[in-house]
Amino acid sequence: MERAYDERRAVSAITKMLMFYATTGMSEEQAAIRGEVYSEAVSDIPGWAVDEAVNRWFKGQAGVSTKNYDFAPSPALLREIAESVLKLATGQRVLFTRILAARPAPAAISDERKAQMAERVRRIIADAADAEGETV
Repeated sequence: MERAYDERRAVSAITKMLMFYATTGMSEEQAAIRGEVYSEAVSDIPGWAVDEAVNRWFKGQAGVSTKNYDFAPSPALLREIAESVLKLATGQRVLFTRILAARPAPAAISDERKAQMAERVRRIIADAADAEGETV
């Protein structure tokens, strides 16, 4: 179910982009083929990443070498943008997973507690030495 929704989200984003950057004189069949080519270019990328790539393109913040946002990106360029969105999210997921798996650092041992532990070790050694008839 989630996959079907995801595909619809990608198709919706692509359709919005192609409608906004529509060219005049294109037949319905050409428009359908154009949409299919874009969909195929990003078919293995989650729909949310494609949607975000289109939104970044509209905002002029796609982070790619081209600075001409007056036209729709090529299918390959849209894929590149969507992949960069996906890589960023994957990196964030890894970071958050590490944070959630982290264990707190052990509490620092106070000087007083260190002194108590040292005294206890001295007594254990002294008791062991006394048991053997030695002095420490």
